[in-house]
Amino acid sequence: MSTDLTLDLTFPHSYSLIQLHELAGDGRNGPIYFPGMKTTHGKDGPLFRFTCSNGKQWIGCFAFGDYQFSGVFATPNPDFACVVSKGDGYWVDVNEPEKSSTMNVFPIREVRAVLDTRILLLANFTDLIAFDHNGQLWKHRVCWDDLKIQEIRGGIVRGVGYDPTYRKQSVAEFAVELATGRVLASPWS
Repeated sequence: MSTDLTLDLTFPHSYSLIQLHELAGDGRNGPIYFPGMKTTHGKDGPLFRFTCSNGKQWIGCFAFGDYQFSGVFATPNPDFACVVSKGDGYWVDVNEPEKSSTMNVFPIREVRAVLDTRILLLANFTDLIAFDHNGQLWKHRVCWDDLKIQEIRGGIVRGVGYDPTYRKQSVAEFAVELATGRVLASPWS
């Protein structure tokens, strides 16, 4: 794996993957380009060869976004992966890649696997987004900008973000219950 790519396969998963640095020159087994699931052309991005539990292999090329964060993450569903390519996110059905989708989160700045609640938590500049076994569980705006997760403990995610209305300080705290998405504290709500 590339050194600037985060790989987190913490959740149990039914597949394996390797990052490729170029395609074979024989023209066979070309990649599936994300987004769009085209096999003839697409945008540049990192290449990964996925091997399904049944031995079937395929290559995915995931279009770059405009942010610096990239990674591949196992999800609470063992047959899915979350691929982040410079901030753009893809919810990948490894066994049926044609059923994959883009994630409605941009730019993805951080991804955390939370094992005790079986949630994959994503953050952009203003929102927290939780994914469980079935996909997106909840999404909440918790600040105006510069969201930073500080800790995840006892089923609660806590952090800070920019808030221009918060007294004389410009930083306010937030807290969200992971399992339910209930906002416990937020300058936004």
